[in-house]
Order: sequence, then C-alpha cells, then structure tokens
Amino acid sequence: MKINRQIRYNISTDTSEQVEARHRWTFCVVNAIREIDRVREGIIAVFGAHSPIAEYHKLGEGSIPKSGGLHYEAFSFSHNKGELHSGEKKRIYDSQNFKQDRNLRDTLDDSPNWFETIYIPSISKS
Repeated sequence: MKINRQIRYNISTDTSEQVEARHRWTFCVVNAIREIDRVREGIIAVFGAHSPIAEYHKLGEGSIPKSGGLHYEAFSFSHNKGELHSGEKKRIYDSQNFKQDRNLRDTLDDSPNWFETIYIPSISKS
C-alpha cells in the first residue's frame, strides 16, 4: 500500500440554534508518531486560540501496514469555529497534503474497524 504523509479533515454543522459548539470537526493524520503528536497539538492550539474545544474523541489510531513506518490517528471535536483558513493550515502543517475530505466522518457509531478496513485504504495510492 502506497500512502503519503497527510492530514485529512471534514466538518459537519449542527443547525440547531441552541448549540454553542455547533461545528463537528474530524481529522485523520497520517505521519510518523512524533509528527502526529505535533500536528494534533497544532490543531488544538489553532482552535483553542478562539474558544475551548468540546467533546474531543479519539476515533482510531494504529500503524499502516507496508507504509514504511507511517501511523494514523483520527479524532474529532466540537467547536464554534466554522472554517479553517489557509494561514491556519500552514501553521498546523505546511503541506499540499492537508485537505478537506467529505468521506471522512466521526465514526463513533460505525464499525470499530472503519478506519483500518475502509478509510485508510481509500486514501492510499496504488
């Protein structure tokens, strides 16, 4: 499986008027373990500069077979910030491989192996 270091993210919005942290952000970081930690901290710092993060959940993590030592970590949280600007992306991870992916979703209610069996292979390059 050929896969590159990358960050994928998606956002869904709760349109209820009573919800303060109405945007649900989901991230999947593919990189070396120490870089995943750095990227996660950068994401939390960018969002935390605006207001506190709510309902943080780790969705999955693990090594990616035949990837040359890459791992992935997927997590989601709620926040009132509704967009991620290019300058913020650059502060988190300066790469062309930082992009929105509408197939990425908060999978707490889905199959526990969704990332390993479906998502990670879908973002791999043959």
